[in-house]
Amino acid sequence: MRIKVFNDILIISILTVLLVIISVLIPSNIVQIILGLPAILLFPGYSFVAALYPGKEDMNRIQRLALSIGVSVAIGTLIGLILNYTPWGVVPESVLFSVSIFILLASAFALLRRNKVPGRNKYIYQLTISWPVWASGVLSKLLFVSFIVSIVVTLGVISYVTVSPRVEAAFTEFYILGLNGEAQDYPEVFSLESGDVTRIEYGDGNYVFDKFGMVTLGIVSHEQEKASYYVLANIDGEQIGINYDGGVVNRIGPFELAQGEKWEQKIGFAPQYVGDNQKVEFQLFKETDSIPVGSLHLRIDAR
Repeated sequence: MRIKVFNDILIISILTVLLVIISVLIPSNIVQIILGLPAILLFPGYSFVAALYPGKEDMNRIQRLALSIGVSVAIGTLIGLILNYTPWGVVPESVLFSVSIFILLASAFALLRRNKVPGRNKYIYQLTISWPVWASGVLSKLLFVSFIVSIVVTLGVISYVTVSPRVEAAFTEFYILGLNGEAQDYPEVFSLESGDVTRIEYGDGNYVFDKFGMVTLGIVSHEQEKASYYVLANIDGEQIGINYDGGVVNRIGPFELAQGEKWEQKIGFAPQYVGDNQKVEFQLFKETDSIPVGSLHLRIDAR
């Protein structure tokens, strides 16, 4: 069977421009997926190979197609690497426009070079694609089989990714804020008299006469399901009480958070003895785990 495609480079250019227009006007549609597959896996390499080998006799059709796919993968990888160091980053829009510009430039160069090819070696108007017969050479057979296998595998992967539900990573945010609800002005220096805290100096230089240094703990669940948590506090590895909800407790919780739900509360703590550079640590546990899923710490002086 023979399929004749007239002016293949021009058709590739038209399809590329059509893909850009459709992607801008109607994002996320089936036509975008259909055109996007060859635009990534075939068009960049095909236009680039056509520019390098403009003559009909430079290589046969199966070699040209197989080389085009390999070169397309290399070009796509290189473009992604370059975009990673630009302000646009590697996002669908930047990849689409970058690959499209490359295809159009390579196509223009290929057409110019084909115009200079003399005689029978020139084929600017048509490309004849034919299925290879098994009487052809071993190299043609191997290239044809590799081409078919790569297409099947690629379609299989794309189908799997499209059909399969997207599984988000499960994690929990755990953060600590200072006196004014910002990531600064934490309690730093505690004054003790007869073992009790009488005054606290915060990071902004202000003094507060109180028995506890106050911070805000925050938790946001991204566990993709309901999760139960509790919080412990210790200073230099020794567990301490936490001033919470009007009293001193050994731990906060357990309390349950749904997916995306946030818990944020002010809590207080106090050192038990005099000493500089004491490590105050807050540990977040899931109720079913013995290993903390999050840990935060501050450094304080007690004098």
